[in-house]
Amino acid sequence: MCYTSIGAIIHDHIGRVVFAGCMKIQSLFGPLTMELLAIREGTVLVSHFGLQIQMLKSDSSNVLLLVNSATDGLTTMDLITGPIKSVMSISGCGTCNFIPRSGSEAAHKLAKLSSAFTTLMY
Repeated sequence: MCYTSIGAIIHDHIGRVVFAGCMKIQSLFGPLTMELLAIREGTVLVSHFGLQIQMLKSDSSNVLLLVNSATDGLTTMDLITGPIKSVMSISGCGTCNFIPRSGSEAAHKLAKLSSAFTTLMY
């Protein structure tokens, strides 16, 4: 079995961490799909807590292009970005910003850490 891992960090409007979590997923997805899955899981989780998303950040410009695209089809990428777009629309999220890889280092370390666990950790 192949496993890949995702990590997400959610900040409030002044930059305090309100959630940090990681998850191991049984799959063999590429980096683009995994980044989208991490964002999807983070946005859905935030919506369950009733928090409002002000800004989405990613170190992948390709992910941001997909999330910002107007298309809603049935491709694998569309099925992953659909819930992201829905939560962002409900929350009134206005911006999706690119951050350098160094700005998401903590989330990447969380993803690596999740390989030691069998369930969602937060």
